[in-house]
Amino acid sequence: MTALENWWSVAWPVASGLLVALLATWVVYRFQRREEREGVLSALIAELQLHESWVGRGGYPRGMWAGYSEGWWKGKPGETDTLVFKLSTVATDSAIQVGPSLFINRGLVRALVNYRQRAHQLNQLIDDMAAFRATSELWLPPADDERSESQLEGLRNRLDGLARGVHEGGIGDDTGDGANHHYHELRRALRTERTSSCWRRWLWFWLGLSRRAKEEPEPSW
Repeated sequence: MTALENWWSVAWPVASGLLVALLATWVVYRFQRREEREGVLSALIAELQLHESWVGRGGYPRGMWAGYSEGWWKGKPGETDTLVFKLSTVATDSAIQVGPSLFINRGLVRALVNYRQRAHQLNQLIDDMAAFRATSELWLPPADDERSESQLEGLRNRLDGLARGVHEGGIGDDTGDGANHHYHELRRALRTERTSSCWRRWLWFWLGLSRRAKEEPEPSW
């Protein structure tokens, strides 16, 4: 037996054991990443389900507030449909941070960023409306003189305009660029992520590869 054969007979068991250990470590690590991915997606789905009743569904098309305003303002005090809720985006923010290394579909990260921005803008509109709604003059009975009554009517019209901006501008519908449109865009990107082909899932699990950049749509800028 030559010296090379002697070396190989000693080195092979060590090398094979090392390879098996590395492979086992990699498989365990990828399983952990898969569980982390499922956890992030589950939290995101739960958050979107909470948002659905507010910014999902059909939304608020342009011009609808004229026929909706009177009934909305005349609801009983404390009713849910007369309250304006801000959107919490805890799961969305977390998904944006960890998504680039976890998601198969890179378009999901872009959809998350767009939706987060529109949700933030909607919250700004809600803050403006809430601050104006706290004006005590809005809820005082009008004085006898016509000037006070006219001023009060102007304040209420301004508040109604802010509410219209929240619904038609901040939320809008799927044909616009508000929270409703980006909510549906995010739902579509999320569906693509969860229905990725077995080949995509195999590449992601073993090699950590996501959708290639050349397969993404061209940016509009």
